[in-house]
Amino acid sequence: MIKKYLFTLLLMLYALMASAQTYQLTINNGYGAGQYAAGDTVHIWAKEWDSSNTFRRWAGQTSSITDIRKWHSTLVMPAQNVAITAMVDGLPAGADFTETQIQGRDTLKRLFYYLPPGGPPKQVIWLFHGTGGNAGLFVYNFENRQFSNRLMADSLAIITMESEETTKNIDLDGSGTIRWTYAPDSINNVDIANMRAIRDTFIQRGWILPSTPHAAAGFSAGGAFSEMVAMVLQWRASVNHNTGGPDICAEISPTPNLKSNSWRDDGPEVGQQGNLDAYTNYEKYQARGICSEFYMLYPTPLHPERFRKLLSISLATSEALFQELQANNCLNAKNYLTKNSNDIIADIVANPLAWPVLLSLSNVQRDFVKGQIGYLWTAHAFTTEFMYYEIQFLKNPCNTAGSIGESIDNELFVSLYPNPASSFVAIPNTIERLRLFDLSGQLMLDKYTNGQNQLDISGLANGLYFVEMYANGLRGVSKLVKM
Repeated sequence: MIKKYLFTLLLMLYALMASAQTYQLTINNGYGAGQYAAGDTVHIWAKEWDSSNTFRRWAGQTSSITDIRKWHSTLVMPAQNVAITAMVDGLPAGADFTETQIQGRDTLKRLFYYLPPGGPPKQVIWLFHGTGGNAGLFVYNFENRQFSNRLMADSLAIITMESEETTKNIDLDGSGTIRWTYAPDSINNVDIANMRAIRDTFIQRGWILPSTPHAAAGFSAGGAFSEMVAMVLQWRASVNHNTGGPDICAEISPTPNLKSNSWRDDGPEVGQQGNLDAYTNYEKYQARGICSEFYMLYPTPLHPERFRKLLSISLATSEALFQELQANNCLNAKNYLTKNSNDIIADIVANPLAWPVLLSLSNVQRDFVKGQIGYLWTAHAFTTEFMYYEIQFLKNPCNTAGSIGESIDNELFVSLYPNPASSFVAIPNTIERLRLFDLSGQLMLDKYTNGQNQLDISGLANGLYFVEMYANGLRGVSKLVKM
């Protein structure tokens, strides 16, 4: 009896020791290192890089990293020590934009361009600003410029210009805003006519060839316009940030399209309904057999070094800003934001003495911090979270023949059944991992399936959910209605 008791006690002690065992995560050129237990989900971030470099990928023991192409990703700790490194690429020497004016259909158009060294480029990427914006968005805005720098590192030509309404500062179509015109007409739509005129000027000057392929990417109103102009001018691909996109494009466009949306988008004509519209239009492309991808940015935690991304903010100041946000109840126990930027600004106005670090910053630094808070909150803002996949899509949409990008299969197309459902949903046994989010952006489920072919949703509240699925290095997303 005593021997049996001792044996049981030893087993319990062994299990306790095993559960308490931790492993070392070493991160070179990044943040998030430490001791973790097997199965822990760990957030990792690449270290800040200067204006002559851009993030490329994670390298090393990367098999447990959710997405090696994102500068902020997650890692599920295995039962062993792990070492990884954040890799960066250098930009070509002297890489920068040139500002100029070129005659459009009716007016001189202000634009910025970049031409890679070594002759005519393999492809031109056009970048379009949002409502009330201008040609400088992808030149001067911090996050947008990171996207431009990645394009430069990939030896792509860039043209970024402004809408006709911006040039004239007149609401020409009576929409109530200063932005692009969406009519699918290359003659009467002045914005598309301007694209054609500028493209032809670049050809006449020998900067690009008549055969050079084009693709478009834009933010907000510029994202919707990127879909339209790529459809009308039959460009290679388009990327639409933070809108649902024009319905007509989803219904008839032959041009591949990628949509990137933000979960708590609070922009005009967007919000949750706009995100649902984006997914519906993505499904319309898919139903017609047109290459399309869909990404959703969910809230992410703040790490103390985050604000060091702007190199004029020191590491000590970034850490002090992190602590200040903690002290003012803006972060929860897992360092996710509990307030959006407008609420935080209201707190600062009401009690400025509680914010000495933030108020000591320059205006440029404060704007940067506000922008980063918006990205973490997933507000209406352009982010570089999916930068690699967006640029690969512009170069090589769904591995299209004749494209210039490396071949990459990234999208996994899976239908859940039944849908709507009340208790269980069948899933293919090839799915390795499921992540389920509610409409507030809260992660409701993060599960490794271990070969199981059904998902129990009986404990969920009725409503709409987004489900991310992973298998063999591929990622897919689907809507799920619980009833």
